Amino acid sequence: MPNVYDKPFKTVSEQIALLRSYGMDIPDDDKATALLESVGYYRLSGYWWPFRQIDTNSSPSKELRLSTFLPNTSLDQIEKIYKFDRGLRVRVFEAIERVEVAMRFRIGHLLGQSHPFAHHNPQALNPGFTKITDPAHPLRHSEWLLSDHVEFLGTVRKLEARSNEGFVKHFKDGYSHDSLPTWVVTEILTMGALGTLFEGLPQPLKVHIAEEFGLVRKDHSGDESALQSLLLNLGFVRNTCAHHARLWNKNITRKIGLPHHIVDLNHITKTPNAHTRIYATLAALAFLLPRINQDDGWRVDMREYVRRAVNDINQSASLMGFPADWEQQEIWQDLYAPSDPMPKEHRALRRSFKSLTPAVAAAYLFPAEQGIGSKKMRTLRQSGSIFGLNIGGTFEYPDFQVDRDNNRVYPLVEAANKRLEANAKPWEAAKWWSNSLSWSTGDTMSPVLFHSKGLMSQKLLDEVLP
Repeated sequence: MPNVYDKPFKTVSEQIALLRSYGMDIPDDDKATALLESVGYYRLSGYWWPFRQIDTNSSPSKELRLSTFLPNTSLDQIEKIYKFDRGLRVRVFEAIERVEVAMRFRIGHLLGQSHPFAHHNPQALNPGFTKITDPAHPLRHSEWLLSDHVEFLGTVRKLEARSNEGFVKHFKDGYSHDSLPTWVVTEILTMGALGTLFEGLPQPLKVHIAEEFGLVRKDHSGDESALQSLLLNLGFVRNTCAHHARLWNKNITRKIGLPHHIVDLNHITKTPNAHTRIYATLAALAFLLPRINQDDGWRVDMREYVRRAVNDINQSASLMGFPADWEQQEIWQDLYAPSDPMPKEHRALRRSFKSLTPAVAAAYLFPAEQGIGSKKMRTLRQSGSIFGLNIGGTFEYPDFQVDRDNNRVYPLVEAANKRLEANAKPWEAAKWWSNSLSWSTGDTMSPVLFHSKGLMSQKLLDEVLP
């Protein structure tokens, strides 16, 4: 049965006397009174919690604290920690704002390319979000009514209705639509709603955005799961900052799930309590800001701020999840520059194709020769008949080259690849295939689309190939 709360009200003077009885050093009553009246006993109690003695009768798995303080605990030290925490919140909130703004643009810009109101269209989003797995089946649409998409649209309606932003009023006054375009909606979403919309994006868009933030897998493709996890963490920390809650040694329940192969953040995964304290978020922000062109000294300022504070408050940075060698980590160096294992142009080219793995391509081209398909693919690639893009040591084959019905490379594609010397210059060949060209018919379309419509001919190839 729960205990009945029977603690009596105490004046500030009585609170000071109580703290002294517990062993806290309070040399100046007037200064202590001013601090307690401006901050409050209960809020400060979270800051002196680590200084309370441990109950030796409690178990390590469920550590209990006594009311008495450790020797040499002073209210002045608690005040320094409180002020450090306030400065920490301001700096963290500022950095999260920059990431949030960059995320708003990217979601609105990429999703809006398909249609100005794409966030309303279930077919522009992923089926798991909309629950519409078969758009051609009308009865399946009833499942949409119970989907996350419908709940999201309800949130959007409320945010649109109560927004007093000038750009929202301008749109409502100037246009007959009763909903804002996708790239405008993203500017009024809460961070939670923004994360929901990210979760509802088609997989290729999520991968694209993760790549732009530098969160990539071993195959150099964007790790959307890591970004989703990071957004949840940033949302949790942002709310902590916005509500002026204690941050410096807070237990972060929304942990960041980062893969081990992100080298610059790998040390987080090796530090026992980094994921449950603020350090993981600080390191992630130090990693992200240079990648969105928003790092104007935040990393260095944060590094120096923590370094000075740790000396001033006489507390170990490990309470915040900092590893012992955190200052030696690459992300905290003055000249840190983000690296990408894949050039930006190659990423754009890769996204312009739907690709096949070597195993799948071999299954289409050599269905009767199981077990030696990889050798056959290598021979075919080296001959220049088909081009593959080397991504992290593994080849990806743009699928427009493969005639699945006849188990071959399309003859005209093969001829074009040989003319392009695709065996020696696969990325140059990929660039040629992906670029829009004005064909002799007067139509402007990419060679891939031209080929897929069955309009390609040897004569046209002779006219447009180098």
